[in-house]
Amino acid sequence: MSRSEFARVVLTSALTLLGLWVAVYGDGEVSRLAVVDRERALGDRFLRGCPAYAISPDEAVLIVPGDTVADLPLLEAGAALPVVEVPLWLTTGPIPDETAGRLGLDILLSREGKTIFSAPEDAAFDLIAEGWLVVRMEFAPLRLMEPEPWRDRMLEALLAHRPLDSRRAGFMRALIDSVDSLRLESALHFLEYDDANSRYRSRFQARPETRQQVVPYLSGMLETYLVPYGGHVLEQQFIKKLGGDFECTGEFPCDTVFTNVIATKPGRRTSAHYIICAHYDAIATRTSGWSEEWYMEGVPAPGADDNGTGVAILLECARVLGPLDLDIGLKLIAFSGEELGLLGSEFYVDNLAPEDSILGVLNVDMVGYADESPLLEIIYDWNSEWLADQLEDAHGVLGLDFEVEPFNLSGLAISDHFNFWQRGIPGIMLIEELKVQGSGKGAPINPYYHSIGDTSGVLDMGMIEGAGRMVVGVISRFADLPEDSLPDIWLTEGSIEFDWNGRGIGLPPVAGEPLEVDVRGLNVGTAMEEAEPYSFEIWRGRPNTGVLVHSGTELLRLNGGEHTNIDFSWETDPEAYGDVIFTFSLLPAGEDVETDLTNNTVEAGLAIMPLTSMLRDVHVTPNPVSFSRAEPKLRFEILHPEGDFNAVMDVWVFDILGAITGRGSFERTPLVRDFGPGANAIDLTRLVSREIAPGLYVCRVRLRLIGEPGIFDTQFKFAVDR
Repeated sequence: MSRSEFARVVLTSALTLLGLWVAVYGDGEVSRLAVVDRERALGDRFLRGCPAYAISPDEAVLIVPGDTVADLPLLEAGAALPVVEVPLWLTTGPIPDETAGRLGLDILLSREGKTIFSAPEDAAFDLIAEGWLVVRMEFAPLRLMEPEPWRDRMLEALLAHRPLDSRRAGFMRALIDSVDSLRLESALHFLEYDDANSRYRSRFQARPETRQQVVPYLSGMLETYLVPYGGHVLEQQFIKKLGGDFECTGEFPCDTVFTNVIATKPGRRTSAHYIICAHYDAIATRTSGWSEEWYMEGVPAPGADDNGTGVAILLECARVLGPLDLDIGLKLIAFSGEELGLLGSEFYVDNLAPEDSILGVLNVDMVGYADESPLLEIIYDWNSEWLADQLEDAHGVLGLDFEVEPFNLSGLAISDHFNFWQRGIPGIMLIEELKVQGSGKGAPINPYYHSIGDTSGVLDMGMIEGAGRMVVGVISRFADLPEDSLPDIWLTEGSIEFDWNGRGIGLPPVAGEPLEVDVRGLNVGTAMEEAEPYSFEIWRGRPNTGVLVHSGTELLRLNGGEHTNIDFSWETDPEAYGDVIFTFSLLPAGEDVETDLTNNTVEAGLAIMPLTSMLRDVHVTPNPVSFSRAEPKLRFEILHPEGDFNAVMDVWVFDILGAITGRGSFERTPLVRDFGPGANAIDLTRLVSREIAPGLYVCRVRLRLIGEPGIFDTQFKFAVDR
């Protein structure tokens, strides 16, 4: 997510609309800010053309000629705009006089917890650096803030014949079960980690790997999911100067190529469409020194939460929704340049064609970090409450196991939905919990965002999956139900729930121990007139080529929208561990029971541990190491079937000629499944001196279990620079 405060780029130095008012009305002194009742102002022919900015559900700030202020339906008189054109900024709290004087801020207006001030970009960013949430105000004509009735009429007509009855609710539940956490994890892993070079990647917009690896990956995945069903994908490119504090070099010129990846799935009944969007770029400006080193090889900006989570959901929505026949059109857009000032979405909205009829925008940005309990917030503006209601309805119908909370934050430009807001297009932002107090009010609670520590190790995959299910649920209202002449039993990846007794929380199952499964069969067709026999099979691997784990018969009698749960347990194979695929089938034993059996078989993957512990994912970060600008860590992951255990880590560091330059032994008692910042880490300065010469080094790591057999050894290389 952007909040644009950490971008530190040179945006357009003059407000275009503000410049128009200065040109028309003289030297700038006569142009003023005024707070007006939005509905009343929309009824005034003159005011409808004034530059406006919504600051609450009912109020807008206008730029008006000073001599008309007395005649306006004012809620609060405004201040004269400065003669020198500088950007206008908004904060979510009152700014003390001492702070304003020290930073040279010109306070223009304060109202209901919001402050508007004018200041050069450097002063505004200094305020941001002190922890304030600050957004740049971009004005658009007030007339765009008038809701367009065609949206209401069209949505009412489309949904009138798709009531949320038990059958449709059952279909939606079956569909959201198709949202696959393993696919989400796979996409998230690619976005944050470069397997080819064994290091966290950077998705900063100017980095070559963003253009050469990330953009082709997004285009390729969207093509795979949508082209077979009549969709198409295009890459929308534009060039902007990088500028700001980000140094330009020969390899990284100031003119940076930005690419929006846009996938389109046409609607069956209308060209009007929903947009599902997420930005794919990332920064790490909250890590000391990153802004000066971003162009160096191996300096990461992994952006797992911000916004790998949103992009992973975008791809999974394309996969799940692609095959459906939808009444409405659907666009799935991966935006560029969000972290540099919402640039990708701004370019997209500025270049909308007249025939582009957008029903609503679902923007997913940072949905993975849970503090004490999972909470997703739905951010909407004065024009978008109905869209927030649709998400809430989907959450309620689908029975998701996390909380959602809607907030009207008109005027808070914290992500790509804002550029749609400013043009009167409804949109919501789905985000994890935001701070509600202090000068940082409105910022995410994730302490790692905008830093090199923003990795998947601190994320809640259940919440990410739940966010994806909510978005799928909203769009699925516009889809046909399956053929309803007969019952239709549906199994999906999400309907398979594994469990294993005696395992610690967060640990995977262990080969050779009991494994339990709960399989949900859902009838999305008509009611069964009488009980029908179904064969239930579980295979390790694929049917007929793998190992048959279970075979039996179940009698089913379900109404439309109802489901049944089938439980079974078995002893896992002691020799079968790693990524194991299980296949589940629930097939009718009789004839003419179902019309389509393709959804009666499903595969589910499970990571199974061997009987002994494992040492893996060992590396130095950052790599290359710069002792003068970073705090290098030796990070590692340990898996152990019993959870708590005692072990000793032995570490040796050799130079390229084989001479030992550092060594140490450390006792560890960790319980780690997913690698995360600081979960298991050793300060590299405890092993080697800060004065070691630049060059390539080899690190050997050995894990010795205490009180039980087991020695695990690995080695890797890392570099030291100046």
